[in-house]
Amino acid sequence: MNFGTYDLQQLIYNQLVRGQVDVRMSGGRNKFSKDLAKLIFETFLEDLQMNRDMKTEARARGVSEKNIKMSEIVGKALGFDVMPLTEEACKVYEWIAEQELSNGQKITTFAEWAKKEKAQYIRMYRKDVSNIKIDWSLAFAVVPGRDTEFI
Repeated sequence: MNFGTYDLQQLIYNQLVRGQVDVRMSGGRNKFSKDLAKLIFETFLEDLQMNRDMKTEARARGVSEKNIKMSEIVGKALGFDVMPLTEEACKVYEWIAEQELSNGQKITTFAEWAKKEKAQYIRMYRKDVSNIKIDWSLAFAVVPGRDTEFI
């Protein structure tokens, strides 16, 4: 059984809002809850395995541990389990690290802004990490003569 987020959403909606049990999960609410918990757990394990595989492949391609760690930090800040480890994404991770060191602008601050201002589009940062670089200046309103801070 391989369900996506939409499938899980539909199953939960059908059970909780309509009180219906999906045909694939017949047997009452107790069985439904057990099956749903199993699906969620299996999906979580698949994501963990995918994350490990991405890191292994990235290391084999010569991606530095620093970039792998930064992808984890960015992912955690934005609420994702996995972030891309492509060559382009690694350049953005290096740029973010530079911003944190030189300007004191933190990815956690950017993530707070993104979750507030771009919540419905937050996945665009995982799809294309360069979107972080594009929106960075929006998150940090630079006012001359004043420290850069999240507004």
